[in-house]
Amino acid sequence: MKKIVSLNHNLILMKISFIPFVSVLLALLCGCTAEKKPESVSELFPVPISLSCSVESFVPEDSLAVVEGLACSGRNLVVYDLQSGESYVLFDALSGEYITRFGRIGQGPGEISSGSYGCLSDGRFVVFDDATKNVTAYDMDTLRNGARHGGFVWRQRYDIGDGQLSRLAFLGNGLFFGAGLLDSHYQYILFDSDNHIHDTAVEVYNSEDTSFDRYTRFLSNQGDLVMNCSGKRLACALNFSSNIDFLAVDEGKIRLVKSLRLKNPLYLPESSGGIYSASVTPESFWGYISLCSTDKYVYALYSDKKVMESGRCSSTVLVYDWDGNPVRSFQLDVPAFHIAADETDSRLFVSLMDEEHNWKISVYDLK
Repeated sequence: MKKIVSLNHNLILMKISFIPFVSVLLALLCGCTAEKKPESVSELFPVPISLSCSVESFVPEDSLAVVEGLACSGRNLVVYDLQSGESYVLFDALSGEYITRFGRIGQGPGEISSGSYGCLSDGRFVVFDDATKNVTAYDMDTLRNGARHGGFVWRQRYDIGDGQLSRLAFLGNGLFFGAGLLDSHYQYILFDSDNHIHDTAVEVYNSEDTSFDRYTRFLSNQGDLVMNCSGKRLACALNFSSNIDFLAVDEGKIRLVKSLRLKNPLYLPESSGGIYSASVTPESFWGYISLCSTDKYVYALYSDKKVMESGRCSSTVLVYDWDGNPVRSFQLDVPAFHIAADETDSRLFVSLMDEEHNWKISVYDLK
């Protein structure tokens, strides 16, 4: 009996000593296999490919005033450039030839508010103004033929209740995709020309933060929105953040394909006397600056630099596929303010400012 007791005691000691050993081993294995969350979006991409400018001044130098955006589709290159009471200038994307200015500021037929953003697709440039709730379309072929009415073809007024939009894309067949804020909760909305809401999706990052009210929450969720030519895939990135969403529209529903949210924006919300603001902080960084897209890829001008330490420009261009997978990155030889890729993914148009603070459009070869 004493031998049996002694044997059981030794077995118990072996079990007690074995358990800590297994725990340590599992902890080491888990530590080796757990993925470390990247601190920057740039860490998701391979070593950047260095690019040198192939055409320094692609469009006539005296045709630009203050560039605020670019859009390219087919043979059309649209530059957001408010000058002489008109919002945009159309160039030929193959030759850089100046064609015409359009988007007259005003309240008459075919006229728009200053600072309206648009989406260029299928030969139409569709702009929207959330203040007036108007969507206005211009036909590029008509503009090329020298139409006196400025290429204006149709206008649609929308009303989605208390929803506020910072970007809007026309998907065709009377369907619109908006990015902004709905019910102080959702970031994306799908609705039609009859103002019927088909779907809403994705909570805004600060939906539960009580320091933001309806207005400051909207101001803190501004960003850029692009879509592919089919109108079935979209991507949206928030200003002053490393947050970008890839989405699809299927049978009247919004589907979140992938969400890369590594670092939320940093804002200081303020409201006083009916005036609302969302100010950046000393720790805020630029993040996603400008998006553009083709049928294959989403291009993003991105910067990790802090807002207080640099201008709103970057020499880093990130490339994703429409499933949100990092593909490649480019390093430009000079900082750019806006980007637009041609539909063959062979050229990248960028807006630059020279030493004398004059704007110009340059071209980089991607292949």
